[in-house]
Amino acid sequence: MSARDLWDLAAWADRAACWLEQSARRPNDDTDPTRRTIVFDAATLDDFLTGFRGVPGVIEAIAANLERRPEIRVITGGRR
Repeated sequence: MSARDLWDLAAWADRAACWLEQSARRPNDDTDPTRRTIVFDAATLDDFLTGFRGVPGVIEAIAANLERRPEIRVITGGRR
């Protein structure tokens, strides 16, 4: 996987986390179960969403580190 792939993955994770957060954290109508977006334990979901929002930053840090690594070339040859 290249640094470019990781940058793309970070962008996707950011969009997915925003979408999920907007969908899951909107108010639910407890009087009408058909209006409930999802059934969940609120504290667990909150921990998941908070953690997921941090994923793009972690992936971006890995991608930036890959871009700074020196390119190593292997030279073949030997004695004759």
